[in-house]
Amino acid sequence: MIKLDLTRLTNEELQIEVKKRKQGYQISAFIVGMMIGCAVWSAVQKGFSMFLFVPLLFAYWFRNAKTNYEEVKKEIENRK
Repeated sequence: MIKLDLTRLTNEELQIEVKKRKQGYQISAFIVGMMIGCAVWSAVQKGFSMFLFVPLLFAYWFRNAKTNYEEVKKEIENRK
């Protein structure tokens, strides 16, 4: 992914960017939540397995999506 220089974007472009990043953040949160739910269900039904640790791998993806979203929100707040 190409890193954007948020300081060079106009206010309208920032609003578009925050909508894109918020959607990505929400999608990744949903996916990680579903994976954690499936892992818990699997642990209760079948005991411990390798699948329990898969959500930990995706936690990094979720953290990046959250950080990207917060960067844009911070830039918008700095301009106000």
